[in-house]
Amino acid sequence: MTSPVWIIDGSQVARTILKITLRREGIASTCYSEGSEALRDLWELPGDAPGLMLIEGQLPDMDGYDVIMQVRRLLSRRQTAIVVLSNRSGMLDRLRGRLSGADDSLTKPFLVADVRDVVGKHLQRVGRWPATTPAADTEARPVYQ
Repeated sequence: MTSPVWIIDGSQVARTILKITLRREGIASTCYSEGSEALRDLWELPGDAPGLMLIEGQLPDMDGYDVIMQVRRLLSRRQTAIVVLSNRSGMLDRLRGRLSGADDSLTKPFLVADVRDVVGKHLQRVGRWPATTPAADTEARPVYQ
């Protein structure tokens, strides 16, 4: 079975921080530095899709919003939630994410609590929230800048 969360971000630092944050919540994740890698694995594992994909809007090899549109051609919102990770928080950026098929967005730098809330909300919605999780670290501190 594939990890419930896929992290697709060009930054090694962002991927590591998100992976550690999720691990503290008892959530397994798989990381990709490029959209093409994730899309290839998605094609190879069509029956075992992740419950949530965290996708950076500007990936090194392709536009993150194009990745989102391709994922949406394969997976429904009931099956997989998508959250855009972006350095921009403007209305047009959020709209672009929604129009491409994303369910939500997180603006960098984000807080541990924000990551936890968004991931929890969407994994519960698609029925992939872990049965048990460790005690929450409620300190509001920046995760990634």
